Amino acid sequence: MGFDGVIELRRDRVLMAWGGRRSGWLDEAIPPGHEDVEARGQWLGSLIAERGVSLKRAMVVLPPRETMLLRLELKVPAQVDEVDLHEITRLRLGSELTIDSATCLLDVVPIAGNEYAVSAVPGETVDRLRRVLKAAGIRVSGLTTRAACLAEIAKDRGADLVVAAGEREIELLMLVDGVPVLARQLDRNGDLVAAVDRVVSEIHRMATGTKLLSGRGELASAVVIGDSEIVNALEQRIGEELSVDVLEKLPTPTGGSIRVQPVQALVDSDREPVFRLRHLESATGLRSRGVRIGVGLGLLALIVVMMGGVLAGRVRGSLERQVSSLSHELTKLQRENRRLMRDQARLEHVSRWAGDEPRWSEHLMHLRGDVPARGVVFDRISGNLKRAISFEPKRTGSGRRYIGGAWTDAQQLTIDIHGRVVERGLVPKFREAVLSDPVYDIESVGADMPDRFVFRITTEQSGDSVVDGGGAG
Repeated sequence: MGFDGVIELRRDRVLMAWGGRRSGWLDEAIPPGHEDVEARGQWLGSLIAERGVSLKRAMVVLPPRETMLLRLELKVPAQVDEVDLHEITRLRLGSELTIDSATCLLDVVPIAGNEYAVSAVPGETVDRLRRVLKAAGIRVSGLTTRAACLAEIAKDRGADLVVAAGEREIELLMLVDGVPVLARQLDRNGDLVAAVDRVVSEIHRMATGTKLLSGRGELASAVVIGDSEIVNALEQRIGEELSVDVLEKLPTPTGGSIRVQPVQALVDSDREPVFRLRHLESATGLRSRGVRIGVGLGLLALIVVMMGGVLAGRVRGSLERQVSSLSHELTKLQRENRRLMRDQARLEHVSRWAGDEPRWSEHLMHLRGDVPARGVVFDRISGNLKRAISFEPKRTGSGRRYIGGAWTDAQQLTIDIHGRVVERGLVPKFREAVLSDPVYDIESVGADMPDRFVFRITTEQSGDSVVDGGGAG
């Protein structure tokens, strides 16, 4: 069921019933001075709040004097679409009644064959009612009629007639196979006998008219609601004059009124009413099913494309985040690598300076082979080492790099020999022997003397090593 309460808003009264754990009902007169839509809506909202009513979705009942109920014979296919059926009915209403069929709300319920029960209400009546309920903060679940509420009393009992005798009015509803077909409302005065006479006479006219129009209208059973005095009187007269069996007599609820009982019956039924007043018309534009399907497929394709773009964007975003993270990590590693390269270069530089000293004894032993066997005496020998260590980085298009660069270690070894000879010819002989050695160069230092000499012997060594990725070469 799509509603949790039922409300009927009349010109001077409001009837309401609701279910749930705190079910209840109310029948309240509307105070004077609330004819305006806003004023009436605010009063209704205050009343609901004051009574503590929880009404989330309300089925709204149109008062009997503002709706119409009639039977129509419509020649339509058996499987006619509901929208087409409503449009055909509108055309009939527009040609037979004064109601504005273009704006009215209606419902069409099949009876048998081509017979249909039609209930309708003017559109302006519904518009005003909706504004009042909106001002009261009530959400409308649907619209129905008073006749549909009375029909709920008859449905479970299988009755063809419902008589609801209130203090000031008497309602009559005739049904065919559970569908309301005729409804009447009579004013009631204080005369019980006159009231009963009018009810019996009206029931007879309703049954006769229905039978003449459609061949159907036999009344077999009825449900009567009201105070015990009029209920008993109606039971007797209906049974005697119309041969109608009164299935049940429902007394006025304790502390309540007959008016609210049909509204309560709709709540208690826990089902949708027989009439749901709506404004259905052929779909055009986006309301057309075919157009909606086409638009839906187009939107689906657009969504697929957009989702593809979204997914691609997400993948791209994820990749960009990964690239950013890796780039940040690379920057850190490059910075760390440069620090390590600087430390390695310093270590390499220090290591080269702290490398092995020249092996002077080996040089002297080597030169000994160039000295004549006899007649040469060395008075003093001194040695000196000159060393130059340099580094040339590798040049690339993006700058200079340590990896791939070359270390150069240049050494010049100098040995000064002071000596004398016993024969003058031994000095040039010693000089020639050293000059013929590819390892050394020799030159005289100071003035030439016949028996003494000072020679400076030099040798140079140079080594290059390329730095690879694993460290110094």
